[in-house]
Amino acid sequence: MIISIIIIRNYIIEIAVISGASMEPTFMQGDHVIINRLAYRSNKPEKNDIIAVKTGWLMVIKRVFGVKGDIVEQKGNKLFINGKLIKLDTDDKHALKRRNFGLSTISDRHVFVMGDNPDHSIDSRDYGMIKYEEIVGKVVMIYFPVKRIKKL
Repeated sequence: MIISIIIIRNYIIEIAVISGASMEPTFMQGDHVIINRLAYRSNKPEKNDIIAVKTGWLMVIKRVFGVKGDIVEQKGNKLFINGKLIKLDTDDKHALKRRNFGLSTISDRHVFVMGDNPDHSIDSRDYGMIKYEEIVGKVVMIYFPVKRIKKL
């Protein structure tokens, strides 16, 4: 029994607690989530997937906005993917100051990620594209608190 739990915990699922506001309103501070570690063994991340990413000693949860071949550009607080302005729920007076970056094509085995609350998210706009190898898995469920239980 204990060996089964260890195998499941280390190889199949990951449990995380949300800390911070970068993914509000999708996730709130203190939400407990389940991450499927096997989700991308045979599939590639897709736009709109919510993924867990290992960045050094920290694991962060972000949404995939761009995949291989997409062209991303940042102009002030405006984000363009494949030439289309991406509607972000932002408040310019509280927005993190972003550096502009020119056209950047997402290469093979990389994704562009952002938080759902872009004014309070440090993400690909700051640290660049995410390598597949840095992806822990796909967030599949909020399991606590009980009133927020939901499959994603």
